[in-house]
Amino acid sequence: VRHVSRLADVTLESALTCIADLEDSVSAVDAEDKAKCYANWEALCRGTLVAPGSSGAKAGGGGKGLAPPRRFTRPRGSEGQGGFGGRGHGGVGVEDDLVVPGRAVLLVRNVGLHLSTDAVLHADEKHGSANARHTTATVPEGFLDAFVTAAAAVHSLASHEVSDPAVGRQSIYIVKPKLHGPDEVAATMQLFDRVEDTLGLARHTVKLGLMDEERRTSVNLAASVAEAAPRLIFLNTGFLDRTADEVHSALRCGRPVLPKDRCKAEAWYQAYEDENVAVALAAGLHEGHGQIGKGMWPAPDSMREMLALKGEHLRQGASTSWVPSPNAACLHALHYHQVDVR
Repeated sequence: VRHVSRLADVTLESALTCIADLEDSVSAVDAEDKAKCYANWEALCRGTLVAPGSSGAKAGGGGKGLAPPRRFTRPRGSEGQGGFGGRGHGGVGVEDDLVVPGRAVLLVRNVGLHLSTDAVLHADEKHGSANARHTTATVPEGFLDAFVTAAAAVHSLASHEVSDPAVGRQSIYIVKPKLHGPDEVAATMQLFDRVEDTLGLARHTVKLGLMDEERRTSVNLAASVAEAAPRLIFLNTGFLDRTADEVHSALRCGRPVLPKDRCKAEAWYQAYEDENVAVALAAGLHEGHGQIGKGMWPAPDSMREMLALKGEHLRQGASTSWVPSPNAACLHALHYHQVDVR
């Protein structure tokens, strides 16, 4: 029986953007882990990543590969003629196909500026009282992340030889956490300049997703956003990290620390969330070229609760909100049919 609307299939699009995370200490603890993460990120950008042994083999090797672009036949005719020509739903003539990317826009989260790694070592000349001696020293992990992840992401640019133009991007998107105020944002902008110069990329090809999760950034948020303005593509709160910084400050001042769940009832927390939205709106991130984000749903097994509560983030001014899994993303997509975030 055909529905009166003449619709046969409904696809709920979700997870339009996804973040590959190189910062999470669970996924990247040491140099060996980071090397695997880099390899996976490059394969994502090339479109060749395969999950070995998974069901639904699509890549010919017994594993599950990345989804190709989806093609839909456009309807053509007078108003009121529904159906998709060539699919047995009305036989309406067609124009060119509608091509929809099968893969999300990918962002990659690097580490902050204050970590070092022994994944790469360099000669460090130390001068003693008699003779100079050479030792090996670690490098800033955030520097290594920026250069390697950007170099890999070159394969996803529309100007590069990609397998299908529908997956080509105009920019490289890097999420930067743990920045302490506008000076560190400015330092990150200089780092991205160096990356672009080294890789031969046009200025501002590398875009920045700025995490507002440190106290010095929160109290100087407008100045931090101003430093990032030519590259900024999202501004996002992060409850857990921001609360940790608040705890650190409280302990340094000798103040008692509230339990995590009670922190959300504190005046500082609501002011933090409100200011983030206000600064993002003032920066124009709601005008079609960026995202105003709120933090991760931390309970991946509590989907009923997430469906009931996550939509509140959109009513608070966010245009996107983080979820931890594909199933959660599909459920969260329903909220955007209930709240207009434009």
